[in-house]
Amino acid sequence: MKSNLFARCFVAILLVAGFVWALSSSSSAQSGRKPPPSSQNERQLEKDSEREKSPNRPLADNTPVTVDER
Repeated sequence: MKSNLFARCFVAILLVAGFVWALSSSSSAQSGRKPPPSSQNERQLEKDSEREKSPNRPLADNTPVTVDER
């Protein structure tokens, strides 16, 4: 009788542990996509940050400047 009760408790604990493990493992498998920006300010900030990361933009304006003698 005692071993029967122990077996039932053991099975119940295993089922609960398996259920908790299944829930926690499925929540960690979400994609890393960003949600769409909610306002125009956020979109502008996102564009600015992308522009800063771009390696093709010039670091400085190196165009020659002519100065009058006056």
